[in-house]
Amino acid sequence: MDASYLNSIGVTYANTPNAVSDPTAVTTIQLILQTVRAASQAEAVVRRGEWRRGLTSTPDIRDLTIGIVGMGSIGKVREHCMI
Repeated sequence: MDASYLNSIGVTYANTPNAVSDPTAVTTIQLILQTVRAASQAEAVVRRGEWRRGLTSTPDIRDLTIGIVGMGSIGKVREHCMI
């Protein structure tokens, strides 16, 4: 990236590759778990008042290994991805 050129045309350039690595990794794991447990669908059923007939069992996640594979900063985050 030519930061000098960008500055010359009034564009501010910032490179912060690790600024959001942890939150992105944590959010990704949360979304995976939410998908496995069908949390959004369950919430919608409860909000409609159909919880007695609309909810179904979801897989037991205790034996699952969930993670992000990658060599970038998001894939390398480990401390927040342990279940």
